[in-house]
Amino acid sequence: MSFSIDEGLNDNTKALAASSCDYVQDLMDLDDVPMSSRLRFAKEPDGILPDLRENGASVFSATRNRKFRNDSWGDAPALEMTVGYSVIGPADRQLTQLYIPRRARLA
Repeated sequence: MSFSIDEGLNDNTKALAASSCDYVQDLMDLDDVPMSSRLRFAKEPDGILPDLRENGASVFSATRNRKFRNDSWGDAPALEMTVGYSVIGPADRQLTQLYIPRRARLA
């Protein structure tokens, strides 16, 4: 997942946006969590989005299916995954396009 927070937001909204990004990253780091708990965690962002809207922000997102490969892997298959992109910006600005790079590196 890749996040971007627009500089045009006020500091309080940026802090709220950053905490929502941290929350999503924490969820992605969870391992061996029962499905019932995952469903409960998934409901929490529903509370975060209205808070962002109340503070003058909108959330835009997109995904791209990717194949990651390294020359040193030899005949090993490429690592396939879906990469998510999220932009949090001022509510009065509407995005018509979201730039999603064709090439990416795993960090």
